[in-house]
Amino acid sequence: MLVSHQSSTQPGDLWIYDAGAKSATQLTFSAIASLGAAKLPASQVVHYKSFDGKIYQRIPVGAIQLERDGTNPGIVLPHGGPTDRRGLV
Repeated sequence: MLVSHQSSTQPGDLWIYDAGAKSATQLTFSAIASLGAAKLPASQVVHYKSFDGKIYQRIPVGAIQLERDGTNPGIVLPHGGPTDRRGLV
């Protein structure tokens, strides 16, 4: 089976999964050589209540070396939400 996989510590790559052997083999290697996965923080899902009372979730991703004191800028990347199916085959 051909599988597309990505995570907060690994860019998107293609893998072949052998169900009989229960093993996967990576086919593509998208990360640039200078980008080590050990330097990337693992993600976690965070739930919060918005002004309208609805519960939303997000996956915060940030640079490890930044101080968490409100002095650094942030970027918000809104997306299509849970019904958005871009990239799924």
